[in-house]
Amino acid sequence: MPGRCLAIGALLSRTEAGRRLAERAREGMVAMIEDGTYDRISFKHHKEKIDRLHLRTRRVLRVENSLLGPETPFADKRLWFDPTAER
Repeated sequence: MPGRCLAIGALLSRTEAGRRLAERAREGMVAMIEDGTYDRISFKHHKEKIDRLHLRTRRVLRVENSLLGPETPFADKRLWFDPTAER
């Protein structure tokens, strides 16, 4: 789904309490992705818009982003919205 982001820590980790909160938020997000809850909720709210855009029929242009560091989990396909995937 668009906007999957596990970089919550960057917003919360200024203090020890913020770091703990960021870790709990990350763990919760990972659990939602793993059990399918994230996709179910996301598609419940966005499926109609996605379908109207006919994304499966469009050309996908892949653009390098030099601002993304090596820690960016490109290999974990669960974290990225693929407009060509079956749903």
